Amino acid sequence: MNKIVFLKSAALILLTVCATSGLVANAQTTPTTTDVKIRQRMGPGMEIVLYIKGERMRSEMAGDFGMTTILQCDLKRTLTINEKTKTYMIMPIDGVNTSANGVAGSGGANPPVAASTAQRGGVVNITQTITDTGERKEMFGFMARRIKTSLVKTASPDACDKDQKIETDGWYIDFQYRFECPDQVKKHQPIPLRPQPPGCRDEVRFKTIGTAKLGFPVLVTTTIYEPDGRTTTTTQEVLELSRGPLSATLFDVPEGYRLVKNAQELYNISAAPADDASPPSISPSGKPAAGGSSSESVWATKDSGDDGFAKAMRSSKRARISPSQ
Repeated sequence: MNKIVFLKSAALILLTVCATSGLVANAQTTPTTTDVKIRQRMGPGMEIVLYIKGERMRSEMAGDFGMTTILQCDLKRTLTINEKTKTYMIMPIDGVNTSANGVAGSGGANPPVAASTAQRGGVVNITQTITDTGERKEMFGFMARRIKTSLVKTASPDACDKDQKIETDGWYIDFQYRFECPDQVKKHQPIPLRPQPPGCRDEVRFKTIGTAKLGFPVLVTTTIYEPDGRTTTTTQEVLELSRGPLSATLFDVPEGYRLVKNAQELYNISAAPADDASPPSISPSGKPAAGGSSSESVWATKDSGDDGFAKAMRSSKRARISPSQ
């Protein structure tokens, strides 16, 4: 039971990372505004507040978990904070394990597949169509345009991937802000591709139709059509968009918070199995505390299968944790 709750906690962390990285990747990065606050509804009963200042971004998700994440690009790490238990956890942006028990650059990954392993797979054609409807209206002091997109993924019979169709209907504005974290934005993949099993690799062919300009999304409805006939519809809406000076204290660990090594401790989940090495004691400034090691212990949450974002969303709604002690 505790293991299930632990996995759901990790899924919620993954959901928040996916949601915030997607918003950043869709925004313009031309420097026009340095401090930004964005409050966004991600779905029924789920809101995220995003603060951006220079090389740092703070994301707050309300709810039972009371989760806050701070992306510190200048220190190449992400802080996950539990306001209820006054604890925090550190994860690296690059996912490289530099703990005493790991080899730098390995990231704790499984050994690579031998080069002689036979590869199988087929062809996956992805066609994205972007259409400007011509509709315009004012939103947050900007002239917004309505853009519809359709992404059709067609897989050959011998392909590892599956057919899928995704449609979006959204309103976009030319809002630009400065966020100095190029590595994080570069890692974001806007085309949804399922993880492929070992020994299977498809040839992916992309095609884009239309030249309509997207921009910063303020209201977008996405519908996913699966091969078995199932559909999933989600709506993301910006509720508040403000520009003004933000305190630097929002983007660091609050005084008096305790460093923990994993999500079990972060959310006060007892007796869940853990095999991660204990991290050294690190002060909120990012420097090792007295007597601590100079290298940080790392753990990373990875997508465990197909449609990881959707699974994370479903899991987070059912998750339950023990009361704070």
